[in-house]
This record gives sequence, structure tokens and C-alpha cells, in this order.
Amino acid sequence: RAAVDRIQRSVGHMDALIHDLLDLARIEAGRFVLQRHVESLDDMVAEALIILRPLAEAKGVALREEAETGVRVFVDRERIFQVFSNLVGNAIKFTPAGGSITLRASTEARSALLVVTDTGPGLTAEQMTNVFNRYWQVSKTGRDGAGLGLYIAKGIVEAHDGRIWAERAAEGGAAFKFTLPLVQSTPAAGSPRG
Repeated sequence: RAAVDRIQRSVGHMDALIHDLLDLARIEAGRFVLQRHVESLDDMVAEALIILRPLAEAKGVALREEAETGVRVFVDRERIFQVFSNLVGNAIKFTPAGGSITLRASTEARSALLVVTDTGPGLTAEQMTNVFNRYWQVSKTGRDGAGLGLYIAKGIVEAHDGRIWAERAAEGGAAFKFTLPLVQSTPAAGSPRG
């Protein structure tokens, strides 16, 4: 049974790596296609937390939400979930047991602002400069990834005409922030961007 579990985990890691490499190729070829729809941002945040909370709880980390209601964005829901999953997954990885992670969603000017903060060790100035680079990793000793997650998250956010960056959180840990354009008028559902 233990051998089967190890094989299943290995298959899962390989599948994730293949998807990351395909996304990398699409981003670099300028062929990253989105299937956008008008979505409720607070519903998307709530759904992401339902899926990600068990991972945080398994590590003893509290996962909190502060979402402004009534905010609508024109996004590819699955791709934005991929960004949430990457940012929250990294926060879980680097936040010690007993710490907390907060996912905030609000509006500023003509954008929705999403922020993932944690009470982990934070980022140095060098790390903040490099963290979105392809194949770059904060920890070179672990074997937990290929260093593509944040690079792909950046590609997804930029494909939505948003921007993404990292800062030191007021809580002392890291703060990853990204913007998405607010819905100004109702666009045609399912319009692709390539």
C-alpha cells in the first residue's frame, strides 16, 4: 500500500510538471488562451478557500478570508484558481505551524486587488526581485517544484491585463498581490484572449 501511495504521488507530481511545462510553452509562444466570463470575486475566493483550507489545516496553519462583496471581474475562473492555488500553496509551505494566511479581495481605482499574506519568514529584497523568474526557487535544497509556479501565475495575471508583485507583509511575512480589471460593462461571455 505504501508503494502504491508513493507511485500515485509521483504520478501526481509528474502530471503537475507536464501541465506547468505546457503552460510555460504557451506563455512564451504568446499563445496563452483564456476563456473569460463575468465572475463574482467573493464567490471565487470562497471556493478557493474551501479547496485549499484542508491543506492549511493539515499543517496547523489558519487560513482566513477578507473579501469585499459585490465585486465582478471578467476572468478565466480556472486560471485564476490556479493563481490562488499557487500563492496560497507557497504560503502554506513557508508558514510554520501556528501561523496564519489571509486572502484579501477588494477594489482600488478600476481594479480588483487580491492579496495573499502570511506570517512566515518573509522575503529578502533579492528574493522579491527574482521570485517571478522562470525556474527560480526561494529554497534550492527542497525538491518540491520546478520553480515555474510563480512565473506561470505572473503569465496568467498579465494575460488578464493585471499585474502581480511581492512585498513584505505588515504581519512580518510575505505579501503577494495581484490585480484584475473590474467589469465596466458586460462583455460577451466566453470571449477568448490569445
